[in-house]
Amino acid sequence: MLNRPLTSISVIAICAAFGAPVVAQQTCTPAAPSDGDVIACAGTGIGIVDDGLDDATLTVQTGAVITGADQAFEFDDDNNFTNFGTLTGQNDHGVQGDNGNTVINHGTITGLDGDGVNIDNDGVVENYGTIRGTDDGVQLEDNATVINHATGEIYADDEGVNINTDDATLTNAGLIEAGDDAVNAARNATITNSGIIRSIGGDQDGIDLDSGTIVNSGTILAVGTQDAIDFDPSSDASTITNSGLIEGNIGINTDPADTGAQTVFNSGTITGRGGLALDLGAGDDSLEIAGGTINGAVELGAGTDSLIVSEVNTGVVQFLSDPEILDFRIDSVLYDGGALVMLDPALIGQVDLLSAELGYSMGMSALSASGGTGSWLANGVSGGSDLKTGQIAGGHDFGSVGVFAVYSGGDVDGGGQPFQRQLAVGLRSGYDLSESTRLDMAAYLGMTRLDMGTMIGAEADGQLVGLTARLKHHGETGLRLTAQAGVTAYRFSSVGAAALAGATIGSRNIVTGFVDLELGQRIQMGATTVTPYVGLTGIAASGGDVTMTLGAASASFAPSGKSSVGYLRVGADFEFGSSNPWVLRTELRLDDSGAASASVGGALRF
Repeated sequence: MLNRPLTSISVIAICAAFGAPVVAQQTCTPAAPSDGDVIACAGTGIGIVDDGLDDATLTVQTGAVITGADQAFEFDDDNNFTNFGTLTGQNDHGVQGDNGNTVINHGTITGLDGDGVNIDNDGVVENYGTIRGTDDGVQLEDNATVINHATGEIYADDEGVNINTDDATLTNAGLIEAGDDAVNAARNATITNSGIIRSIGGDQDGIDLDSGTIVNSGTILAVGTQDAIDFDPSSDASTITNSGLIEGNIGINTDPADTGAQTVFNSGTITGRGGLALDLGAGDDSLEIAGGTINGAVELGAGTDSLIVSEVNTGVVQFLSDPEILDFRIDSVLYDGGALVMLDPALIGQVDLLSAELGYSMGMSALSASGGTGSWLANGVSGGSDLKTGQIAGGHDFGSVGVFAVYSGGDVDGGGQPFQRQLAVGLRSGYDLSESTRLDMAAYLGMTRLDMGTMIGAEADGQLVGLTARLKHHGETGLRLTAQAGVTAYRFSSVGAAALAGATIGSRNIVTGFVDLELGQRIQMGATTVTPYVGLTGIAASGGDVTMTLGAASASFAPSGKSSVGYLRVGADFEFGSSNPWVLRTELRLDDSGAASASVGGALRF
């Protein structure tokens, strides 16, 4: 007589001793379903493997672990299958069905010797979880629909999503990663990607298809020697709309036997690591550039091909064969000798506003430490997320008249963006209109050098001339009111743009100006005077049209973007000493777009 319960190991041992087979536990209820049944599966064990089951609704509950000797689940037609558990097919597919089946996965499905999910015709696979296959991740036949949500991941040793039949639809917001083609489709496919489609195989494509429509706002990537998107032979027309990243040895490629028309609309990035970004082959192809970046050359191939530019991002695209039709909807575009040159007018507007900022700092520095006799020195730096400037000035006053020199420089954003340096000399004078009111004026001229940044690759030399005047009033109660205005005019020489295929940017004039109002209150603190203040500043630039030439092509266009900026300024002046005081100024600024910056400066007489 046994004096303790039988353990599962004891049962297995007894069954083995008598030659009885060990049967895995069935997790589903009913265990032997009929067509149309509602089936629930929970726990650990085996699932339903019935290739004749139709019209059933199957749900695998959270926490269930179901492992099949071949498939974890198999059924016939028109079933609805939802998984929240962990399913493994040890010697075949994870889940297999015939026609008209819908598979919705929130858990994990693995096919250790086949596909993760394998459905024949009219199948729908919707994935929120993880699907893995040692063959394909998901394989469907005719009228296939695959939806991979943002949380969904599909992995495969071979093809990630194999929908190699006509009229298939794939919508991906998650990750599809495969050792072979990440996606394989046939004719008239519809592929929408906002996630990642990635082939990690050495010689496989991100998407391989015959024809169809691809809309990409995510990433389509082939890390090996093949293409991000590859069109097999077809006579069908296809369309690619890209606002994301497409990258491969060739970004978009077509088979030499493909005669269909490819239409590519790009506002994102297309990169061909091997030097060729697009090879559209035969057919009446069309490339529309709506901003974005193309890294690599473009081959439009045989046929009547069109190049459309509807929006620009500064740069050059090289074409291995000339387009038959040019449609430029932006003025700042040139095409000559296989080179498409684009210059964003907003970049020129940014350069003009930088000149205006430096004109402002130069005008303010020119009137530093006024109201005395002898030598003086002043400097200051300011910086924020969009602009950094600095200046140093010095001079000597002979009573009411003085001479000075000022150097100023500024950078936009840093890292290859425009920067400018300038040096000027001038005369200044000041007059006490009353015991409490003073007028100061300055005139200056000098030279400037403008580096337009790595995207243009040009340094323009120029000349400048400027005027500024300031009225300052001190009230009996310590109130201080200051108003200053100035104008600086620039003349820049013509220059060759190395980064724009050697295009020439013609000489041009820029006029800049500023108005500055400030209200402060002097507070005596022993030997130190502190003057907190608030100010308003407006800075503006007005530049002439830009003329750009390349070979026999030329274009003229106006700068665009922001041509003025306003600042709200809050700060304090600290005056130390009495006979020849030196002044420290600290300031916080908020511009009219909400961007903050800070500045610090000082001035002294000696």
